[in-house]
Amino acid sequence: MREQSKPSTLMAFLNADFRDFQGIPAVDENPDNAILMFTYAKLLETCGWKITHLTDCPLSTERFTGNMVNRMHEKRTLGIVRRTLIIGKPDILHNDDAMP
Repeated sequence: MREQSKPSTLMAFLNADFRDFQGIPAVDENPDNAILMFTYAKLLETCGWKITHLTDCPLSTERFTGNMVNRMHEKRTLGIVRRTLIIGKPDILHNDDAMP
């Protein structure tokens, strides 16, 4: 995609961490089953994009009911309350021949 983009192109990627946490206490989560925003950013950089901004975008508070929050407290699970907007532009110094 970067090869087909103009140097003035900006790319925006809105996503959240993927974590295998349904009903699992936060301390018992296996980090090997997670894809964090850092991973997405590294992938974009590997593909020739220079990350210029990481912006947290809050989700609606209506996403969680009182009962859901109580169950999360009881099970000690974490809830996702934001997504991250990754903004990047083509990295003109990126060498496509260096990619594995």
